[in-house]
Amino acid sequence: YLKQQIAPYNTVQPASGSSNTIPKPTRPEPIYFFEISPEESKKSHLTLPLLHKELTNEGYIDCSLPDFRKLFYNYDQKKPTVNPTPIIWNTGHYNKLAFLIKCLLKSFLISHKSPSPYESATHLFYDRKEGIFFTPHKNGYDFNLSPKGQEKIKAIVNRSVESHI
Repeated sequence: YLKQQIAPYNTVQPASGSSNTIPKPTRPEPIYFFEISPEESKKSHLTLPLLHKELTNEGYIDCSLPDFRKLFYNYDQKKPTVNPTPIIWNTGHYNKLAFLIKCLLKSFLISHKSPSPYESATHLFYDRKEGIFFTPHKNGYDFNLSPKGQEKIKAIVNRSVESHI
């Protein structure tokens, strides 16, 4: 689950000659993160290190465990106030990342409409090959991943999330 925090109004000085300040709404600055379901929050201290290890060992991510943990928020913790450092996604394929998010939504994360976990993923991970953030035509998994790729990601999620149910 990802939440957005809205930046407060900024004030600007009106045209010369006036001493009043006029509030000017600014575009909200979203804070992207994944929210862990209440049921899984109690086990996230076990799940996140396993998920990090599995994704690292399989070559999907390149980051430290503390940086990986910052992508996730337990519903009973203080909400993040800054965006975490983006994580390198090594495969270069958004569909693999989207399928991972889809699997995590089934058993670990909470989903909300705005911003969606898929939208947050495009801000929290970037493509190592291109050195840029993903800009998919469709936020979400579009079923364009081989059965072998699906099974590999499902196995990672099963070993890390469902291993201590």
